[in-house]
Amino acid sequence: MRVEDVHLHNMLIKQSAPPLQNNSPKVSIIIVTYNAANTLQECLDSIYSQCYLNTEIIIMDGQSTDGTLDILQQNSKYIHYWE
Repeated sequence: MRVEDVHLHNMLIKQSAPPLQNNSPKVSIIIVTYNAANTLQECLDSIYSQCYLNTEIIIMDGQSTDGTLDILQQNSKYIHYWE
C-alpha cells in the first residue's frame, strides 16, 4: 500500500471518530533509527493507521547511510520532529 493510501484511509477513520477532547493527553512516539530503511516505512504506516488523534512522531536517526533519510523526507509532513 502506498503512503498516500494509508494517510487517506487514516483520515477517513479519523473523520468518523468522536471529536478530540481537550483533555486527551498527547502521545509522543519516539523512534530511534540507524539504517532502518527496510522497516521504517512499515513502522510509520502502522502509526498512521491508529485512530488516536493527539499524537506526534519524533525520530532520532544515528546518521543512517541507507535510504532512511529518503523515507524521513517523504514523510516529513507527518513527522513532528526528526534529526
